[in-house]
Amino acid sequence: MSGLWNSVVNRLGAIKTDKKGIQVAGKVAETAAKMQVPITGVPVNIVDDVATYMAGYLKAAINIAGCKGKLEDMSPIERDATFRALKKNTTGLLIYGLAYSGYLGLTSGGFQRQKKSGEQEPETPMGRIAFKGQLLPKFVLHHPMSYLIEAAGTHRQMHDYYEAHPDKSGSEISEDTRLTAMGMMDDIPFISQPKRAIEAASHEGGTASYTGAEVRGMVSPGLIQTIAQCFDPKDKNGNPIKGKPKGFWQNVGMGFPYVRQNIINETTKQAPKTTPYKKEVKAHVTSSGKFIPKKTEWVKPKHKAPQEVIDRIKKQHGL
Repeated sequence: MSGLWNSVVNRLGAIKTDKKGIQVAGKVAETAAKMQVPITGVPVNIVDDVATYMAGYLKAAINIAGCKGKLEDMSPIERDATFRALKKNTTGLLIYGLAYSGYLGLTSGGFQRQKKSGEQEPETPMGRIAFKGQLLPKFVLHHPMSYLIEAAGTHRQMHDYYEAHPDKSGSEISEDTRLTAMGMMDDIPFISQPKRAIEAASHEGGTASYTGAEVRGMVSPGLIQTIAQCFDPKDKNGNPIKGKPKGFWQNVGMGFPYVRQNIINETTKQAPKTTPYKKEVKAHVTSSGKFIPKKTEWVKPKHKAPQEVIDRIKKQHGL
């Protein structure tokens, strides 16, 4: 699949025609495609590895059937691939069973997806893996074994959902397959990137935000972004507060420490309360010699009114 993508992209830049505009457009399209999907082989290899962890026995059986059961007729490379598939599938089934059952504290909320109506909130957030109640770092999620654990979490969520809602239509197995395939496809760049670009273009301001997020990935290394996330402000329950960056520059800034925290604080802060309150003005003489009698006036504060003032107003109005 990655070879096909690279072939198509390279052909865009190699268009030969008398029309200069078409050649320039082809070069621009080739450059844009390579910037959006700079690495194509690794994600496909990861998907292939996950498939081996989940169905290595089938791959091995096909290889053995191809030589009519005679292993000595296999080439060393084919023999090595067959036994590697058997070994990976055995390990994969063990890890899958641990993640599905939650035994030894290994859990996952499954792949990122939209919750079904009436579905319970998983103990571990979607798209994350936990061990003994502690969330593992996000960079761990890019290992093939992590996708297997997320698949197990997805399947467990669907099992619990259909068990709690026996009246719901649909097959648990088909839903497991669909959600697992969608979760895996999200990590194949030449499928996920065009999809995200289309979604961004369909929202107001989405194109600028999408472009900013892409530029952030180019100018800020993954390690720096991970470090920046470690300093995110927390809510009262100790969970990181998610920022709501808008536009190009805020999305770029989310990849850098300190700048990221300022953007989160700026985009999630509460608007100041503007409850009017009464203020008593004592009789006094101004600097210009004008006498001001004692009076009571309503004041609309620029910031939050003092709590005692708010309580007094509520008491006056019987609130």
